[in-house]
Amino acid sequence: MDRSNMHAAYSPQTVIFDPPGKEFDIILQIANDLYPHGGVWYSMTLGTERDMLNMKQRNLIVDMAVFGGCALVGLYQIAVFLLRRAERSSLYFGICCLLGRNSTAS
Repeated sequence: MDRSNMHAAYSPQTVIFDPPGKEFDIILQIANDLYPHGGVWYSMTLGTERDMLNMKQRNLIVDMAVFGGCALVGLYQIAVFLLRRAERSSLYFGICCLLGRNSTAS
């Protein structure tokens, strides 16, 4: 209702609930006084408990694979730079791979 009751947070969640019947309403209460592009950023996904937990686990596995792949490429490129110090592009690319991988881990 007002700023004193608002708590700024971004917390995507998987919520498990048992609806009271075949039809039900979902009400989202969203306040935005801090960020100009706030609100619901992604669409909601509804499904059975098993499907939602499987999807969450699949996404975690994909994120871990991308994280590991970027780390390996980054370390490899830095090793190539250590062997051929004249090629600075290998160092820069390796650093970018190591730093850029953090954005996929969230």
